[in-house]
Amino acid sequence: MKKLSVRGLALFAAMAALFAFAGCGPTTGEDSCDRPERPEITYTVPTASEPPAEIDYTGYTTYYFDGEGGNDSNSGLKELAPKRTLSALTQLAREASEENPMRFLLRRGSEFSGLLQLTDYSASEEKPLVIGAYGDEEDGMPVLTGAGNDTDTAYAVILVTQSNTRIYDLEITDPYAYQGIYVNTVRAGALENVVIENCFVHDVNFF
Repeated sequence: MKKLSVRGLALFAAMAALFAFAGCGPTTGEDSCDRPERPEITYTVPTASEPPAEIDYTGYTTYYFDGEGGNDSNSGLKELAPKRTLSALTQLAREASEENPMRFLLRRGSEFSGLLQLTDYSASEEKPLVIGAYGDEEDGMPVLTGAGNDTDTAYAVILVTQSNTRIYDLEITDPYAYQGIYVNTVRAGALENVVIENCFVHDVNFF
């Protein structure tokens, strides 16, 4: 008796399924099922942005840095009296403002150890803070080698937390670093007008 009940229940379920789908198959000539309409998906193909505008350096203060022949006691305002360290550059950059725009040039072919932290300054789209290179192009790029294994904390060789920042013509390497150049939006929203161009980042974060 128990087996008969099970068979009867199975037959009833099969017939119910047949009637449920009888009006939804292709043999009816039309779709009589109550199916939700497919939403129309649209998207915009991204286009290349316009190249950054040329900078008018009128009113800029330019500092020069030489990782081997410089000295932080120098003014840094002339190629013949460059400063030396990235920590000195970090401190000076914090004095930059829309009324006091700054440009920092590193000598080609020289090496700079330590970290560069571009934080806590202000700049405008027309007068961004600029990091670049000076000297003979045949000497290659300035080379930033990071902090090596001198720190136990995660870090980037260059940290950027401000809008209106441009970085040009640098070579960056450090196997102990987590990032070569890290653009970090520490406040709500997004950074604007951050340009990184012609930089060579290699051999980072493999130890």
